[in-house]
Amino acid sequence: MTQRRRGLGRRRTIILVAVPAAGLALTAAVVIAHLLERIWNGHPYPVAAPAATARRLDARTQAVYDALGLPRTELADYGTGWDADVDDCPRHGLRHLPDGLRDSGIPSEPQTVKISDRVALQGIPSSKRRPPCSG
Repeated sequence: MTQRRRGLGRRRTIILVAVPAAGLALTAAVVIAHLLERIWNGHPYPVAAPAATARRLDARTQAVYDALGLPRTELADYGTGWDADVDDCPRHGLRHLPDGLRDSGIPSEPQTVKISDRVALQGIPSSKRRPPCSG
């Protein structure tokens, strides 16, 4: 009878150790699978609301003008202005690694656009001007 009770005790100990270990292994497998999926597919490009982005950029521009003390400056005619480039958004993730090895160029991520703006100011008082940077 004591032999039988010892056998049940060992089984109970094995179960008490095996169940949490299996749960931990399953959790680790899920976390590793998620990390590998993110590395394989890459991070997505951010989604932007154009009106909200324009308001945010306008506020930053105004903060720069205020910090520089340039209330009476105007945009110069020789600034390049807005530029939207659909070919400057390469696909992310290791699954697109072979795309970068092609001679025909790297395909762009669909429905993405890189927008940039380059402006020049005129009417800056001479007291506010600095010589150009030399490198």
